[in-house]
Amino acid sequence: MDDYILQILKANSVAKDQVKDTLDSHADGLEAIKEMKQKIDQELETYLATETESILNETDSYRASMKPKYDQEYQERVSNLVDRFNGAKSEWYSKLYERITLPDGK
Repeated sequence: MDDYILQILKANSVAKDQVKDTLDSHADGLEAIKEMKQKIDQELETYLATETESILNETDSYRASMKPKYDQEYQERVSNLVDRFNGAKSEWYSKLYERITLPDGK
């Protein structure tokens, strides 16, 4: 009976050791996964920063190249509006002076 209890205790000890080894190996695997995740996160952060800067530079250069064209078109539109306003104003003034100077008021 004592031998049987000793065998059970020994088997229990061996089982504990196996469980501990398995948990330790999984813990090592988890650590490796955590390190890999950190490395991937750092690489993604670097990549995103680089790409963001590249896109911002490209956008800035595009805006800079379009600015003279936009300014020229804007000035043309403003000039066109001023010309149309001045034309309408002169027509209105001529009609107003005509009405004021005619004796019948028409």
